[in-house]
Amino acid sequence: MKHLIVSLIVMSAFLSGCVKETGIGTIGITVVNDNGIPIQNCSIVLEAPVDGSYQLYGHTDINGYIEFKSKLHVFYDVVVWKGLWLGCDFVEIKPGESRTKNVIIYSPGTELNGCI
Repeated sequence: MKHLIVSLIVMSAFLSGCVKETGIGTIGITVVNDNGIPIQNCSIVLEAPVDGSYQLYGHTDINGYIEFKSKLHVFYDVVVWKGLWLGCDFVEIKPGESRTKNVIIYSPGTELNGCI
């Protein structure tokens, strides 16, 4: 009987350690210029550099903000542009978590305009 109780305790501890995060993860991105001013109507694409992954695409609102949701734990490369203005970064989306991030967009002709 003792072995059965010990086995049940060990199994429950093992199984509780294997519980995966659930829910939808949210990333809120605000696109700003190098002075910190939000930029509206920017195009933005999130792309995971993995075969078989999908892209998330959208435009920022009047406050330079856009929100993406995912049920997966994923790191996305972010590319933002408006005309010749360009910015790049990365974000992480985790199930059950909400995060925010600013992505800076740079004017043409500056050394930071462009993605490496």
